[in-house]
Amino acid sequence: MNKENNNISFAFFGTPKIATTVLNKLEESGLLPTVVVTNPDKPKGRGQEIQPPPAKQWAHGHNISVLQPTDIDQTFMNALADVDDFDVFVVVAYGKILPKALIDMPRCGTVNMHPSLLPKERGAAPVRGAILHEDKTGVSIMQLDEQLDHGPVIAQKQVAEWSKESGGPPKAAGLQEKLAKAGGELLAQVLPRWTG
Repeated sequence: MNKENNNISFAFFGTPKIATTVLNKLEESGLLPTVVVTNPDKPKGRGQEIQPPPAKQWAHGHNISVLQPTDIDQTFMNALADVDDFDVFVVVAYGKILPKALIDMPRCGTVNMHPSLLPKERGAAPVRGAILHEDKTGVSIMQLDEQLDHGPVIAQKQVAEWSKESGGPPKAAGLQEKLAKAGGELLAQVLPRWTG
């Protein structure tokens, strides 16, 4: 674990399993969020039992505070501001578009890890899109603005390329996990420079 990175104060916005994969890679590099912001618990399965999102489970396992706003409003932003003076916010598959006032809150703004080589495959299903288009793919770290998957790209890394001759595209779940790991590694490289 790289102890030099522990002085970066960041809030992590994420919800599904891909977010926990990124959090694990950040942790390996000595980067732990001050707080995890995730969507509220939801009913799942046949019994419709209330289940916490994977990012909340990860945070509780690491003794990290969790915020689960139903709305991104001034009350939530005040609660987040009370937690810390953040250097940066990190967004990975959070599931909501963030307002400009929130994006601009931390000292260095907000960055997003997107599992595609932007500007290709913007939107909610980039892995499926890349597979359907039989295209190379990778991860992008971008400075977030108030539009969906939009803003200046800070760093990119190609992760996979395929063709019919090479046996075709990989399975979505395996590719998503590979992209999440690469995205976490790339974030771990970018964050110290971005906040320095």
